Amino acid sequence: MSKNRKIVLLIVLVLMVIFRAEGNEHFFPHSRSNNSAFLLGDTLDAPDIRCLSVKDSNRIQVFWLPVNDPNASFHCYVLYQSLNASSNYSVVDTIWNRLATSEEHHSPQAQPGSFYYVSTVSEVSPQTFVEMPGDTFQSLELTAVSPGPNTGLASLGWNEFFYNKQPTNVPYYKIYKKISPGNWTFIDSTHGLNYVDTISVCQADISYQIRLQDSSICVTQSNIDGGTFEDKTPPNTPQTDSVSVLGNGIHIHWNENSVEDTWGYIIFKKVNNLWTPLDTLFGKKNTHYIDSLSNGCSSINVYNILAFDSCWNTSPSGKDHQNIRLSVNYSVCQIKVELNWNDYINLRPSLDGYQIFKSINGGSYQIIKINSPGNTAFTDTSLTDSTEYCYFIRAKNTAGTRTSSSCKICIFHKTPPAPGHIYLSTATVIAGNENILVRGIVDTANYVKTIRLYRSTQPSSGYKLLTMIPFGGTRQFSYEDKTAKSDSLIYYYQAVATDSCGNESVSSNVVNNILLSGDNIQYMKNRLQWNEFIGWQGLPAKYDIHRRIVPENQYKEISTDNFFNSGIYTDDVSGSHASSGDFYYYVTAKENDGNIYGLKDSSASNRVLIRQESRIYVPNAFTPGGLNPVFRPYNVYVDTKDYRFIIYDRWGRRLFTSKNPDQGWDGDVNGKRAPTGTYLYQLRFKKKNGNIFEKKGTVTLLR
Repeated sequence: MSKNRKIVLLIVLVLMVIFRAEGNEHFFPHSRSNNSAFLLGDTLDAPDIRCLSVKDSNRIQVFWLPVNDPNASFHCYVLYQSLNASSNYSVVDTIWNRLATSEEHHSPQAQPGSFYYVSTVSEVSPQTFVEMPGDTFQSLELTAVSPGPNTGLASLGWNEFFYNKQPTNVPYYKIYKKISPGNWTFIDSTHGLNYVDTISVCQADISYQIRLQDSSICVTQSNIDGGTFEDKTPPNTPQTDSVSVLGNGIHIHWNENSVEDTWGYIIFKKVNNLWTPLDTLFGKKNTHYIDSLSNGCSSINVYNILAFDSCWNTSPSGKDHQNIRLSVNYSVCQIKVELNWNDYINLRPSLDGYQIFKSINGGSYQIIKINSPGNTAFTDTSLTDSTEYCYFIRAKNTAGTRTSSSCKICIFHKTPPAPGHIYLSTATVIAGNENILVRGIVDTANYVKTIRLYRSTQPSSGYKLLTMIPFGGTRQFSYEDKTAKSDSLIYYYQAVATDSCGNESVSSNVVNNILLSGDNIQYMKNRLQWNEFIGWQGLPAKYDIHRRIVPENQYKEISTDNFFNSGIYTDDVSGSHASSGDFYYYVTAKENDGNIYGLKDSSASNRVLIRQESRIYVPNAFTPGGLNPVFRPYNVYVDTKDYRFIIYDRWGRRLFTSKNPDQGWDGDVNGKRAPTGTYLYQLRFKKKNGNIFEKKGTVTLLR
């Protein structure tokens, strides 16, 4: 309250006391006070102004809430107005109806920005009146100007509605706009006292008004201000929604531009790393374009969308978007499909991951896997022979509102044909090096990549890969097993043919080598023992036994037509007693008729040596020219190597020497007869175990 108004109120109060003392009951002061300490009787509060509405030129309507009057003290309302907040208030009108809620000020003084308050006059006693002034409010005065040339903006400003009574909650000032000759449109609201509006039309007369909605009965509104404004502001940057590859091309989607004056969109594509305009679409709601000339399956295409308005103002470019290019690497040999794709960029609000779709034999697509962002690969190994599979990738955002799909790629999985059969015809020991030669045939009707040969020491388990035999294009194949210990172990072999992918497709029969062992079970008898050969379709017809006696060079077949009978044979070698006693053997199994592949093979065993121990008898006398004319040891299975037989006389002179076990002393020394008597002999040779046998004795020469 101003100082002048306080002085007036004080004078009024003094006069009230004087007049009351003099009995004057008709005093009616027109003064403003909120101090009731000096008032007498039932004084009513001032009404609460709710709205000041500028209607048009020189017309403002004031709205208030009526006061309560429980004791019928109400006399009238008085409406005051001033162009200055602190002085020169004048009475606009007196309202005698307590229930009245508004009054219109129609006067040249009713200007936007002027100040108003309403007071209540109470009759506190007969002909005694007290006036209670209310809070001051200011009508809204709006100014709308352009902040500068070529800005494309309208700058709005207005005053605070509440002058000396601040509300509990800061109000929202609502901003309305009218583009001539259109209707008023709400554009925004603010707690502040200024606002900048972006012009969205090329050029037009635009009016603005500020409104403050009261929760009860009225609306505070400002004057209308505006002018001719020109749009120099480009439209908002279009927000690209997604880029997807469909059957008829690459589909680009974006959001409708929020700027009202949007006339259309320009689609740009990066060509040779340069942005090139692809097409122009007219219409604010045209937010879909198909690039039918680009291949989204074989290339990555990058796009950007610009908006333009009626003044051909062009928006800034947004974020690039590109299609997902899916590549499929199908491996018929590894029975898998490898999917790879590029990352989808700038998906709003953010990329959540990739859904991997799969269709089988033209059926509906199903999600088989979801990859996290950055994981742009997947391998499908669940393939079935003679089946078509189709795939595509879909990127999705975290909100689940946007997706982008790749093209669809299909493959037909067909397992390569396998060879029909593989067959091992033998496992035979090679004479000379005792290695095992494995022989067989394979079907050549379908492509064979390799032949895998497995080996075990057990017939039905424990097989390990021995070697991989490259396929030479012919039916026959063989392998020499140089690591086999054919003199001590039985080996079982099985071959597996691989198809064109190297996958094992067909297995052969199992064959084994023949392991031969033997010993001298008694004097002049050798026993042989061997295992049965297995695997032939035509069973073995016979087992042939071969023997060689040193120094003979060739093996001789000593027995044939011996069907396998526990694999045992006893050889009587008494007829070869004059030999060294070393006997070499091997056994050969021969296949019988009936092989479906027309084969008839054989398998030789290892070579074994059986030694008969040397035996010797030395006479103690001989008679030259008699029944026992020559003196020599009688030898059985004595090796001539290192053999020495020497005769000495009693004085130690050497009379006879022989290196031949069949040669003896006839009793002559240098062509002359040796006299009857006793002589010394010495016998020396190497035994089968390598030790030296030596014997000394005497012999009597009789004549």
